[in-house]
Amino acid sequence: MIRSRYLIPILILASLHLAGCSGHGAATPDMMSDTLPHMTPDYSGRPAVPRNIAPLRFRIDTPADAYQASIALSGSGAPEIVVNSSDGEILIPEKEWSSLLDRAAGSSVEITTATRTDGRWTAYPAMTVDIDTARLDDWLVYRLIYPGYELWSDMGIYQRCPATFEQQALLENKDAERQCMNCHSFAVADPSVMMLHVRGPKGGTAVMRPGKEPVKIKPAADGTPHGAAYPAWHPSGRYIAFAADEIQQFFHPSGSKTTEVVNMAGDMMVYDLDTGKGFTDSLMSGIEYIETFPTWSPDGSMLYYCRSNPLYTPAGIDSARYDLIRRPFDASTGRFTGVPEMVYEASAEEKSITVPRISPDGRWLLLTRSDYGNFMIWHEAADLCLIDLQADTIAPRPLDEINAPGQIDSYHSWSSDGRWMVFSSKRLDGLFARPFIARFDAATGRFSAPFVLPQASPSFYDDLLQSFNVPEFVSDRVPHSDTLRRLANMPAAK
Repeated sequence: MIRSRYLIPILILASLHLAGCSGHGAATPDMMSDTLPHMTPDYSGRPAVPRNIAPLRFRIDTPADAYQASIALSGSGAPEIVVNSSDGEILIPEKEWSSLLDRAAGSSVEITTATRTDGRWTAYPAMTVDIDTARLDDWLVYRLIYPGYELWSDMGIYQRCPATFEQQALLENKDAERQCMNCHSFAVADPSVMMLHVRGPKGGTAVMRPGKEPVKIKPAADGTPHGAAYPAWHPSGRYIAFAADEIQQFFHPSGSKTTEVVNMAGDMMVYDLDTGKGFTDSLMSGIEYIETFPTWSPDGSMLYYCRSNPLYTPAGIDSARYDLIRRPFDASTGRFTGVPEMVYEASAEEKSITVPRISPDGRWLLLTRSDYGNFMIWHEAADLCLIDLQADTIAPRPLDEINAPGQIDSYHSWSSDGRWMVFSSKRLDGLFARPFIARFDAATGRFSAPFVLPQASPSFYDDLLQSFNVPEFVSDRVPHSDTLRRLANMPAAK
C-alpha cells in the first residue's frame, strides 16, 4: 500500500555518490511505502551493535533513478546524517557515524531510506539499530578460504578490528610455499598466546608464547596414531588439548550436500609445552569411542569434548552422533583426576553436537547441533544452541533469535568479555560462510538479532568467493605476522 504526500524533513550533512540533490535542499517524499526495499546486506530486524562498530553500509537494490538514506537518533525526528547515491550504495561516512554512535550509546538510531523514480520520491519505514553502551575492543581473526577442496593452496589468516574496515594479513600461504594453514587458536582470547597448524612439506604446529622462544613442533602422544587437530589452549598457556583424528573427505553423488568431512577414528590428547611431551590414557583414546573438538572451562579445571561411538564404514556417516563429555583436570600436575562424564547425550535425541565453547564467566556453553556428524559446515540442519551449565537440568536451547531456518549456522567464538559472539553463517547465499555478530545478555541467556560484519563496500560479500573460516575473537591485535611467516617456512623440531 502506498500513501501519497507523506512528508519527512531531511537535513543534508553528507553527500556520497551524488545524484543531483546537492544544493537543492532536502528531498520531500511524495509517497510512503509500508515495506522496506530489498537491501544488501540487510540490517533490518533491530540488531544491537557496539558503540564503536564500523558504519553499517548497505546497498538499496530497488530500481530507481536516485537513492537517499537518513540516520537520526531515535525519537529526535531530525536526521543527523544523510547520504545521497546514484547507484543505491549507501556509504555512511566513518567520522559522522562514529560521532553519532557515541551520542546514541544506550539508545538507538533510525535509518530511513528513500528512492526517486520519474521525479517522485518514495520513503520507506525506518530501520532501528540499538547502540550498546559498551565498546567492542576485540579483534577478529579468521581464515579466508575457497569453499571447495580444489583451491586450498590459495588461502590466508587475517585479522581486523570491527571498528574499522582495515584488514591485515597475518599469514598468506603464497608466503609459505603454498602450504595449507588452519586451526589458528589462542589462550583465553590472548593474542600473544597463539598456535597455527601448517600442513605440507614443512608441516608442523607454530607456537608463540610470551617470554618463550617461538617454536614449530609436531605434537603427539604415545598411543595416538593420528595427527593433532582442533586445538584448545588451557587458560594457563602451558597445555594444548588436541583431537588426534583420522579425518577423511567424502562426496555425495546426489542431493544438496556435496561434501562430507568425517572422523573415522579419534583420540583426545594433551600436549605439555613446558616438557615438550603429549599424554593421553585409555579413558579418552582407543577404539571404543571417537573423541574430538576439545575446549577448556575458563578456570582450566575441566576439559569438555565431543564423543561418538566408533564408525566402522563410510556408509554409516549419517549414524555418527556426538555427545558432550567433560573430564576433571589438575593443571598443577598436568593430569586428569577423574573419569569422563556425560554432560549432554545428544545421540539419545538422534542429534549430534560439535564445537563446544564456554563463556568467559563459565556459565554458558555454546555448541552447534545437527542430525549427525561433527563437521557441519555442509549441513543445512546445523543450528546454534545454548546450555546453562548452572541449571539443574542440562537442556540445550536452540537459538531461535540467531539461527536462520534452512541455512547453516556453525563455528562460533565468545568475545573476551562475554558480551558478544561471532559465528559463521551461510544465510546470505547458501554457499559462502560470513561472520555474524550478536550481543549477549548474560542475565537472560538471550542474544539480540545478529548483524553481518560491516565492510567498506556493500557489494563486498557479493564479490568475495571465499568463506570466513574459524572466526575467533581476541582481546587485541595479534603481533605475530613476521614470526608466523618465519615459522611457516622452517621445518618442525624433531
